[in-house]
Amino acid sequence: MAAQAFKIKDNDVSRSNLLRVLQAKDHKKVPKAFLYGHSRGGVGIAISPDGKTLASGSLDNTVHLWDVESRKTLGEPLTGHTKSVYSVAFSADGKTLASSSMDNTVRLWDVNPNSWKKQLCAIANRNLSHKEWQKYIGEDRPHEKTCPDLPTDTLGAIELTQEALELVTEAKELEEENPEEAKAKLAQAKAKFAQAREWDANVVYGD
Repeated sequence: MAAQAFKIKDNDVSRSNLLRVLQAKDHKKVPKAFLYGHSRGGVGIAISPDGKTLASGSLDNTVHLWDVESRKTLGEPLTGHTKSVYSVAFSADGKTLASSSMDNTVRLWDVNPNSWKKQLCAIANRNLSHKEWQKYIGEDRPHEKTCPDLPTDTLGAIELTQEALELVTEAKELEEENPEEAKAKLAQAKAKFAQAREWDANVVYGD
């Protein structure tokens, strides 16, 4: 993919270059996309071994990662260099990115999505709740554990436990006045406790 990973200034030079591109007879030389994000000119680029990710170093001292297919940035810029980043390169397995800068340093970046996932799970220490899943992922895709070593839905289990306890309290208040309704509320509470234990038994109490 031909790409220009820096912001184009609106001046006579850039307009002239753009005109030459539009008039070019050899359309193979025409860029397929312009990637905007750096605040200063891009210096070096590299494409991951699988061809899915592009890295760009810039005079703004940052490194950007781009999704080649969507042509959108992946997360926030990689920061740390104090001067221009003039060279970037992926490791053979695509899991590490090296960036070389005018600050006389080379930095190694973990760009392995699986590693990012583990780090996020360690920070959040829980999976998305069913409500969060519906909000951010949608109802078309069934809820699943994004952090396989953690309970299915800790927040949902806490919420269900609280709802169950409220039903138990209401049932006790109705025991003499309306035994049948009290029995029905206890059954609802039991079902909520059971679902909460299935999602995260560690937070269920009072059942």
